[in-house]
Amino acid sequence: MNNSSEKIKSFTDLNAWKESHKLVLMIYKITKNFPKEEMFGLTSQTRKTAVSVISNIAEGFSRQSYKEKIQFYFIAQGSLTEIQSQLLIARDLNYINKQDFNNVADQAIIAHKLLCGLIKKSKDISTHNSQFTIHNSNNKNGFTLLELTIVMAIISIMSIIVIVGYSSQRDSKALSLGESQIINDIRIAQGKSYNILSINGTSFPEGGYGIRFTEDSNKYLIFADNDNNRIYTNMTENYEEVELPKNVKISCLEKGSGCLGSGGFADIVFQPPYGKVFIDGDEKTIAGDFINLEIEIKNQGGSTKTIETSSSRLIK
Repeated sequence: MNNSSEKIKSFTDLNAWKESHKLVLMIYKITKNFPKEEMFGLTSQTRKTAVSVISNIAEGFSRQSYKEKIQFYFIAQGSLTEIQSQLLIARDLNYINKQDFNNVADQAIIAHKLLCGLIKKSKDISTHNSQFTIHNSNNKNGFTLLELTIVMAIISIMSIIVIVGYSSQRDSKALSLGESQIINDIRIAQGKSYNILSINGTSFPEGGYGIRFTEDSNKYLIFADNDNNRIYTNMTENYEEVELPKNVKISCLEKGSGCLGSGGFADIVFQPPYGKVFIDGDEKTIAGDFINLEIEIKNQGGSTKTIETSSSRLIK
């Protein structure tokens, strides 16, 4: 835990976050040397797990309830344990040399101890705050039945308002997270293709990086295509399945003529300086600047957000 004399104003002031952040940087550096075939396997999984640690510590810090704080810290603790298991696998596969393994393993132990201290301190504060005393009322006769009924009705109404408001806020946040996630992953696929171009000069190898969206689904694929078609066609190809936030799904894929319908899919594949779009497997557009495809996502409350791939924010 941090020194009690230090004023903690941000999650970055937490020693548990600081040491976990060091662990993330170490893992990113080490996994750069993993084999290319692990790009969507152990490399991606280990990095995601590491980021999950610091993300959940930050999320827990922002929560007002200590019960919620502790819940997120426990999730971070679980991710730390998962990292230790993944590092053992990498060591046994000879992806990491002995010295690097010892260094990152020691850092994981340091982060784990500090996180345990943070959880204990949060529990102590939570227990202290929950202790209170109910004093006797000056009204010797207590509540009348009518008064008690009114009080209970008010409490019920307030509870419903709070629950509905929280649910709406949660769904709205999930929708925004889903939008940011899709935009970021499209950029990642596009960036990988540009990196290939920078390595190979003006020539571009067979295949390419792309992303597949399926209507009425809460998942999508980021893939590395290995054939001339530059479209995801083979389950043996390298791919990573990505899940949208809870209660969010892809509700409509549109290219100027309405939704494709449940199960319809669209592949966006990048071959710089242009992108290609395939609707249900058929090539439809090679745009002069970018692909014209709208991806609509919907949350449980029925609210939607539309991502237009012709937007300049998706162009590198």
